[in-house]
Amino acid sequence: MPKEARPSTGEQAKQHALAQLRQAILHGEMAPAQRLVENELAEQFGVTRASIRAALIDLESQGLVERIRNRGSRVRVVTVDEAVAITECRMVLEGLCASKAAVAASDDQLIELTDLGTAMTKAVADGEPVTYSDLNHELHVRIREFSGQ
Repeated sequence: MPKEARPSTGEQAKQHALAQLRQAILHGEMAPAQRLVENELAEQFGVTRASIRAALIDLESQGLVERIRNRGSRVRVVTVDEAVAITECRMVLEGLCASKAAVAASDDQLIELTDLGTAMTKAVADGEPVTYSDLNHELHVRIREFSGQ
Protein backbone atom coordinates (compact mmCIF):
# COMPACT_ATOMS: atom_id res chain seq x y z
CA MET A 1 0.00 0.00 0.00
CA PRO A 2 1.53 3.40 -0.93
CA LYS A 3 2.60 5.39 2.10
CA GLU A 4 0.25 8.31 1.34
CA ALA A 5 -2.77 5.94 1.11
CA ARG A 6 -1.94 4.16 4.39
CA PRO A 7 -4.05 5.28 7.37
CA SER A 8 -1.79 6.49 10.20
CA THR A 9 -4.37 6.13 12.98
CA GLY A 10 -7.33 3.99 13.95
CA GLU A 11 -8.16 0.32 13.49
CA GLN A 12 -6.86 0.15 9.90
CA ALA A 13 -3.48 1.53 11.01
CA LYS A 14 -3.32 -1.00 13.83
CA GLN A 15 -4.18 -3.84 11.44
CA HIS A 16 -1.51 -2.63 9.00
CA ALA A 17 1.11 -2.48 11.77
CA LEU A 18 -0.01 -5.87 13.11
CA ALA A 19 0.32 -7.53 9.70
CA GLN A 20 3.72 -5.98 9.01
CA LEU A 21 5.14 -6.80 12.44
CA ARG A 22 3.78 -10.35 12.38
CA GLN A 23 5.28 -10.98 8.95
CA ALA A 24 8.65 -9.51 9.99
CA ILE A 25 8.78 -11.72 13.09
CA LEU A 26 7.68 -14.90 11.31
CA HIS A 27 10.13 -14.35 8.45
CA GLY A 28 13.04 -13.78 10.84
CA GLU A 29 13.48 -10.11 9.94
CA MET A 30 13.21 -9.40 13.66
CA ALA A 31 15.36 -11.67 15.78
CA PRO A 32 14.31 -13.42 18.99
CA ALA A 33 14.82 -11.10 22.00
CA GLN A 34 15.08 -8.06 19.69
CA ARG A 35 13.70 -4.94 21.38
CA LEU A 36 10.68 -3.48 19.64
CA VAL A 37 10.89 0.28 20.08
CA GLU A 38 7.47 1.86 19.54
CA ASN A 39 8.80 5.16 18.14
CA GLU A 40 11.00 3.40 15.57
CA LEU A 41 8.24 1.01 14.53
CA ALA A 42 5.69 3.83 14.24
CA GLU A 43 8.03 5.70 11.93
CA GLN A 44 8.91 2.58 9.94
CA PHE A 45 5.27 1.67 9.31
CA GLY A 46 3.89 5.20 9.08
CA VAL A 47 1.43 4.82 11.95
CA THR A 48 1.05 6.26 15.44
CA ARG A 49 2.65 4.85 18.58
CA ALA A 50 -0.84 4.01 19.79
CA SER A 51 -1.37 1.81 16.70
CA ILE A 52 1.98 0.10 17.30
CA ARG A 53 1.17 -0.42 20.99
CA ALA A 54 -2.19 -1.99 20.12
CA ALA A 55 -0.51 -4.25 17.53
CA LEU A 56 2.11 -5.32 20.09
CA ILE A 57 -0.64 -6.24 22.57
CA ASP A 58 -2.27 -8.42 19.89
CA LEU A 59 1.09 -10.02 19.06
CA GLU A 60 1.64 -10.72 22.75
CA SER A 61 -1.68 -12.59 22.87
CA GLN A 62 -0.52 -14.60 19.83
CA GLY A 63 2.69 -15.55 21.65
CA LEU A 64 5.03 -13.70 19.28
CA VAL A 65 5.90 -10.73 21.48
CA GLU A 66 6.80 -10.42 25.12
CA ARG A 67 5.88 -7.18 26.92
CA ILE A 68 8.00 -6.44 29.96
CA ARG A 69 6.63 -3.95 32.48
CA ASN A 70 8.52 -0.64 32.37
CA ARG A 71 10.96 -2.05 29.79
CA GLY A 72 8.94 -2.28 26.57
CA SER A 73 8.44 -5.14 24.17
CA ARG A 74 10.66 -7.66 22.47
CA VAL A 75 10.31 -10.59 20.09
CA ARG A 76 9.59 -13.65 22.24
CA VAL A 77 12.28 -16.29 22.41
CA VAL A 78 11.07 -19.81 21.66
CA THR A 79 12.41 -22.30 24.20
CA VAL A 80 14.17 -25.48 23.13
CA ASP A 81 11.25 -27.56 24.43
CA GLU A 82 8.79 -25.44 22.39
CA ALA A 83 10.97 -25.76 19.28
CA VAL A 84 11.10 -29.54 19.68
CA ALA A 85 7.31 -29.74 20.14
CA ILE A 86 6.72 -27.54 17.09
CA THR A 87 9.09 -29.64 15.01
CA GLU A 88 7.46 -32.89 16.11
CA CYS A 89 3.98 -31.61 15.21
CA ARG A 90 5.18 -30.31 11.84
CA MET A 91 6.85 -33.64 11.03
CA VAL A 92 3.57 -35.49 11.47
CA LEU A 93 1.48 -32.94 9.57
CA GLU A 94 3.98 -32.56 6.74
CA GLY A 95 4.27 -36.34 6.42
CA LEU A 96 0.49 -36.57 6.07
CA CYS A 97 0.47 -33.80 3.43
CA ALA A 98 3.33 -35.42 1.51
CA SER A 99 1.54 -38.78 1.54
CA LYS A 100 -1.69 -37.23 0.24
CA ALA A 101 0.17 -35.15 -2.35
CA ALA A 102 1.97 -38.27 -3.63
CA VAL A 103 -1.39 -39.86 -4.36
CA ALA A 104 -3.26 -36.77 -5.60
CA ALA A 105 -0.61 -34.85 -7.57
CA SER A 106 -0.86 -34.66 -11.34
CA ASP A 107 2.12 -35.37 -13.60
CA ASP A 108 2.63 -31.60 -14.07
CA GLN A 109 2.58 -31.07 -10.31
CA LEU A 110 5.12 -33.85 -9.79
CA ILE A 111 7.38 -32.22 -12.39
CA GLU A 112 7.01 -28.91 -10.52
CA LEU A 113 8.08 -30.59 -7.27
CA THR A 114 11.03 -32.24 -8.99
CA ASP A 115 12.09 -28.89 -10.46
CA LEU A 116 11.92 -27.30 -7.01
CA GLY A 117 14.09 -30.12 -5.63
CA THR A 118 16.63 -29.61 -8.41
CA ALA A 119 16.72 -25.85 -7.74
CA MET A 120 17.20 -26.54 -4.02
CA THR A 121 20.15 -28.84 -4.74
CA LYS A 122 21.69 -26.16 -6.96
CA ALA A 123 21.21 -23.50 -4.24
CA VAL A 124 23.09 -25.71 -1.76
CA ALA A 125 25.88 -26.37 -4.27
CA ASP A 126 26.14 -22.64 -5.02
CA GLY A 127 26.24 -21.74 -1.32
CA GLU A 128 23.00 -19.74 -1.43
CA PRO A 129 21.21 -20.45 1.88
CA VAL A 130 18.59 -17.71 1.45
CA THR A 131 17.63 -19.03 -1.98
CA TYR A 132 17.49 -22.55 -0.55
CA SER A 133 15.27 -21.37 2.31
CA ASP A 134 12.89 -19.60 -0.09
CA LEU A 135 12.70 -22.68 -2.32
CA ASN A 136 12.17 -24.95 0.68
CA HIS A 137 9.28 -22.75 1.80
CA GLU A 138 7.81 -22.90 -1.72
CA LEU A 139 8.19 -26.70 -1.80
CA HIS A 140 6.21 -27.04 1.44
CA VAL A 141 3.54 -24.65 0.18
CA ARG A 142 3.16 -26.67 -3.02
CA ILE A 143 3.01 -30.00 -1.17
CA ARG A 144 0.25 -28.64 1.09
CA GLU A 145 -1.57 -27.26 -1.94
CA PHE A 146 -1.29 -30.48 -3.95
CA SER A 147 -2.40 -32.56 -0.95
CA GLY A 148 -5.61 -30.56 -0.64
CA GLN A 149 -4.80 -29.71 2.98
